[in-house]
Amino acid sequence: MLDSAIRTISIARRSPIAAAALFEKKVQIWNLANAELVSELETVFQFGGHRLTLSPTGEYCVAARFRAGQNGGVVCYETRSGRKIWHRADLRRVQGVRFSAANEAIWCEVEGQPVLSLDINTGLTLGSMRTICDVFDSPFTQHVLQEPRGRDRDLAIVGSTTLLVPRSTFAILDATFSPDALCLSEAGGPVRCLNLETGNERWRYQPPAGNHVLRLSYQADQSFYGVQWAYERGGPKLLLRFSQSTGAARNICDLNTFPDALDFGHEEVLLSSGDVVSLFTGAIIRQLAFPMKDYPDPESTS
Repeated sequence: MLDSAIRTISIARRSPIAAAALFEKKVQIWNLANAELVSELETVFQFGGHRLTLSPTGEYCVAARFRAGQNGGVVCYETRSGRKIWHRADLRRVQGVRFSAANEAIWCEVEGQPVLSLDINTGLTLGSMRTICDVFDSPFTQHVLQEPRGRDRDLAIVGSTTLLVPRSTFAILDATFSPDALCLSEAGGPVRCLNLETGNERWRYQPPAGNHVLRLSYQADQSFYGVQWAYERGGPKLLLRFSQSTGAARNICDLNTFPDALDFGHEEVLLSSGDVVSLFTGAIIRQLAFPMKDYPDPESTS
């Protein structure tokens, strides 16, 4: 069965540059505006977790591998040339990397260890958060959402004060901020919108049984967007628009993508199929020529 070879995607927040990774090592850099392949990098990337991220301007790409060593750890590359900027070969069991919203550091999620803050220029450790397993920060304010290690511990919205928010399930899938609200999705659970100043819940969207919302984005039309997946049955991926004020959900379209291989850009979403889909209309507005792979036919192996 012929399908896309792309398994992970990351889009720069402030430029039309996207990184698309195969199952391991190879990462393609694309210009979304003209569907042009900019470069192809050999990296330490390994599929799993969220081990690929672009700087807000798209100038740098950071990739990670679960094991440490010369061909592992965390590495920062220049996207156009593939030149290695720095390499943290000592880091092991890395599950996620993410540029901070202010472009001041890289959040590095390490399995069973504190979240690290890495310097974007050198990769040196700036600090660690000993009881935290993941961090999401706002591009609009100084607010940070901290997910503590331990299923029985409350989430924390940290701003001028710290607001504790009870979990709905055992793990956060994604979180995104508007200027005055936080929208978060939890594994096997709801999407919730919380007031940043009080922590009070503005609205809640409960997906159908066996579904959850994988990814979230806040867009300039003042709406939240999400991708809902029927994870129990392996069903369709639906692009949803949520009203920021009420949470009313509108199904925009079905998405042709692997569940974890997509990312939101400015008014668009890029899929593993190479389709660039308008968030407003659900129409395919351009297509990237992603490489293909021949996968085993699931019916022949069942």
